[in-house]
Amino acid sequence: MDKEIPRDHYIRCGTCCAAGGPALHGADLHRLKDGTISLADIYTIRAGEMARDNARDRLRVLAVEIVKVRSRKGDSACIFYDPEFKTCEIYESRPLECRAMACWDTSEIIAVYEKDRITRADILCRAKEVLELVRSHEKKCSYEKIGRLAERRTAGDLYAADELAELVAFDASVRSLVSSQFDYGKKILDFLFGRPLHVTIPLQFGIKIESMEAKAKGA
Repeated sequence: MDKEIPRDHYIRCGTCCAAGGPALHGADLHRLKDGTISLADIYTIRAGEMARDNARDRLRVLAVEIVKVRSRKGDSACIFYDPEFKTCEIYESRPLECRAMACWDTSEIIAVYEKDRITRADILCRAKEVLELVRSHEKKCSYEKIGRLAERRTAGDLYAADELAELVAFDASVRSLVSSQFDYGKKILDFLFGRPLHVTIPLQFGIKIESMEAKAKGA
């Protein structure tokens, strides 16, 4: 039997792109400044959230936040991936992780994966008022706090359930405020504040409190 020759080039299979968008690094800031990637194209996974490590193909809790390119609506594929033609819509200006990713040799992507990642503060450094709102939300709704409340709730503490519901309602009210104050606000909520708590808490902690979704929608 002939020995299979290891592949050393791209075949445009789209596997990497279909797995989700890349996290952004310092080398990608100019892509946000020149409009190649807009704030509506990205979202934040906050410190303490569970996320997939694309370089090592595993789930883990993040020690620090990351900013990532969104997935396509109703799909896990990167928003810039064209599944019909298996091409990248911004290929010539694709982010650092995309340039480093080679499925036949992951050494380069692993080497850069956790280095010089950008945060919301890096992107909002000139928007002081917005950044202050982001920081206030982060302090109020940190996943460290949510994790402690989730443990208490799982142990049967009904007061913890109420506190979690209050955080969900607060998160929803902040999003509603930004949406009403800025024309583009609704499009960048997941970048500013991460994914809504009424979505992430059940997914990560397996907790469903009846008043959560009701308060979130009614805020």
